[in-house]
Amino acid sequence: MGELGRSGSVAVVGVVMVALVACGSDAGSGDLSASSLAPVSTASSPTATSSRAPSTSAADLCTDLYAFSASAGPVFSLARLALADGETPEERRTVDTHVSSMALFGLRLAELPEAGPHFRAVALAAAEAKRALADGVPAMDATAALDDEPTAAARETAVAYRGDC
Repeated sequence: MGELGRSGSVAVVGVVMVALVACGSDAGSGDLSASSLAPVSTASSPTATSSRAPSTSAADLCTDLYAFSASAGPVFSLARLALADGETPEERRTVDTHVSSMALFGLRLAELPEAGPHFRAVALAAAEAKRALADGVPAMDATAALDDEPTAAARETAVAYRGDC
């Protein structure tokens, strides 16, 4: 089952790369550096807000949607399934990567008018799972909230959402 974790990680990278190409990203729009992940709020930029700025490009939105879908979709379910026979350090890292991505991109997408509540619900459950993983809770137990009925339904709805992409 250890190989499934590696395959899942490779699949996530592949999906994100396809998403970048599909959105027609140019040289700089696929950059996911720390400066591009959080809105900037300084005294010199009074129009910056904590929500998704209206000037965010469609390519950035699509990249966020595809990255969220790659982490929260079937690959996450497979990563959790790999934990059924006990977790290896590699499987734990894989699950932690998916959980971190769900939390990050879920928060970035939480302000979408059509599907924001679904992304927000998943992001909150993922943040709690991330905390539990950091505290040493077994990965299967730490991620259980992401598979409970309301959160799993929100996760499925959020993964299926495509907006204008």
